[in-house]
Amino acid sequence: MSVTFKDWDSFCKFAAGFACYRVDQISDLPDHTSNWIVIKHDIEADVEKALRVARIEAQYGIMATYYVQLDLMTNDNASIWREIQRLGHEVTYHYDVLDACNGDLARASAQFAEAIARFNNLGFEVRTVCPHGNPMLRRSGWSSNKDFFRSKDNREVFSTIFDLVVDGKRKIRTPYHYISDAGYSWKVVADIENNDRVGSNDRKLEGLSEIQRLLIDGNCLIVSSHPHRFSKSLAGLAIRVALFRVARVMARIFAGIPGVRNLLSRLYKYSRFV
Repeated sequence: MSVTFKDWDSFCKFAAGFACYRVDQISDLPDHTSNWIVIKHDIEADVEKALRVARIEAQYGIMATYYVQLDLMTNDNASIWREIQRLGHEVTYHYDVLDACNGDLARASAQFAEAIARFNNLGFEVRTVCPHGNPMLRRSGWSSNKDFFRSKDNREVFSTIFDLVVDGKRKIRTPYHYISDAGYSWKVVADIENNDRVGSNDRKLEGLSEIQRLLIDGNCLIVSSHPHRFSKSLAGLAIRVALFRVARVMARIFAGIPGVRNLLSRLYKYSRFV
């Protein structure tokens, strides 16, 4: 289950007792660094909630990474992203160019370069990135946005950029667990790099208390969340979770109807708002 802002406040107060890093800092850590936590957020909607979460984290001296989708990186929102950056957080790119270009690597590469330029022009250097998932999209010829940085050509063109998901296991020298709240439930993702191509034997967690236990037990963690799903109250959270589950069931039902799956696939971008 996702969390309330009060839950997140309590979690950050606890996490502040451990070494906390942004994503752009972890690949430089020495081998076998003592247990640490990286908090990263995928920002796909509701920039005001992102700012609220950033302020909570900064209150406890935590610097996190905010992966922002391109359509939210606008002049109108720039003041919010700059405030988040001033609080010590990393503000960078949550990309989905390969899905947007229907698997065309050349077009995706051009769009990626344009996106990086927009971030840079607004004052946000892109040193790390993270791919968006798009669970509703039907693909043919590519597995997911992760294929963008699996491409040798794109890896050479954007050689200074670290993709947390694709590059993490090779560039982060300390073993770690990747924890995600995707689907409104916390889980340890067994193989975040390849779970778009092979089955991943993920382990469900009961909540933030289990994440805290993993830290106490000496583990290094990357904790990934979606702040637009955070709620002010338990009642609001319960409503959001119920709506998500209904939407997921309906999508699975309609996906079995000829022609409807194609329609759902074309509307994949709207699934991020649920």
